[in-house]
Amino acid sequence: MSDTLHLYIEKKIDKYYTLLNVNRSLLGCEYLCEAIKLSFDDNSLLHRNLTTRLYPLIAQKYDVTAMQVERAIRNLIKICFDKDNVCQSFSELTETQYTNKYNKPTNGELIALVCWRLKLKLQEEGILP
Repeated sequence: MSDTLHLYIEKKIDKYYTLLNVNRSLLGCEYLCEAIKLSFDDNSLLHRNLTTRLYPLIAQKYDVTAMQVERAIRNLIKICFDKDNVCQSFSELTETQYTNKYNKPTNGELIALVCWRLKLKLQEEGILP
């Protein structure tokens, strides 16, 4: 994938973070952004390969363990969904119903949903076929 497309994806992810009022100082933000970019390039990373391929790729880049990557993303989701307004915003963003903080997406669901929305957006804008 081109660097221009990666920058575009990063800007869109940043827009999602703003919409969801995500604290960007959390490590999970960097890891989640990287997970979305890698999954955007290679969809097979989302299908039963999170713990065996995706998290180790991110961990290698940031010089941490795959377990730390998984935990940081999970913690980011937990912190975000503990806020009252995030469930509604996230439901609107993904067109998936998340009604309360106990009904939050898993790491894989979140990564897949954001990738899916990004691909739809890029197709609408004529950037992707």
